[in-house]
Amino acid sequence: MKKTYSVLMLAAALTLLVGCSSDDNDGQPMVGSWPAVETVSQEPQWKVTPSAPKNSIQGKADWQWDDQLFRNFSKDMTAILALNDDGVEMSSPDDRMAAVVNGQVRFIAEPVFEEQFIIDEMEHFVTFYLYVPFETGEDAVDIQYYNARLDRTIIQRNVFSVNDDVVGNEEFEIFYLYPKTNYLYTLAPGQPFTSTMEDKMAIYAGDVCCGIAKPFDILDEITWAGHVYDEMHDGKVYVRYYSAAQKTIYTTQATLTGIYSDEILLDFRTK
Repeated sequence: MKKTYSVLMLAAALTLLVGCSSDDNDGQPMVGSWPAVETVSQEPQWKVTPSAPKNSIQGKADWQWDDQLFRNFSKDMTAILALNDDGVEMSSPDDRMAAVVNGQVRFIAEPVFEEQFIIDEMEHFVTFYLYVPFETGEDAVDIQYYNARLDRTIIQRNVFSVNDDVVGNEEFEIFYLYPKTNYLYTLAPGQPFTSTMEDKMAIYAGDVCCGIAKPFDILDEITWAGHVYDEMHDGKVYVRYYSAAQKTIYTTQATLTGIYSDEILLDFRTK
């Protein structure tokens, strides 16, 4: 029995450009009333610089695999996994992905590089097609992904189940090089500035920049979309907003926990 496992791919509109080094004062927000307000002479160069992914090992895993292994099992499925944005940026033809069931490598796949126009832009995809043999009673499939540029093997456990009944071949399970949470920010009416596409927004945990927001002009209203790297914060974050017109940085208090919500309303008016 063969079936194809698939899960809906994340919306391309929430794509985030990784990279953000900080300005001279990108640490903890200033003590005082909130939001903190700081006039600057130039725009900040906020940047996210994730460390090595957690649950990873240096080098390529010692995979022992027999490509005739499928003969030993009565069932099989095909899992289609696509790298998320960070993975696409860091990928290369030397990457490999292994499906592991009960500690045994069942299949090793090479990357497939694809591209297509989405909303008038060329989008790039890196996909792995994993043929997974299994037996009744087996369930969770672990994924081990070797990234040649990082020279690390990233391990994610229980990525999908061989007993899942979802079928189809037009959707994907996303593999996260760096786990992260997508979010959407909107600004409350009456802000002390008028948002423009030249403005910037960053999300911080302590003195660590763990996410960058990207502005989208939707029906003449600017909405901010992006994601926050889960491993770089403890759940409490604060937002730094740069108004290009005013050359001013507005900073919220470090108590925001709404990054797990679909939409977050920001208010930079003085309380």
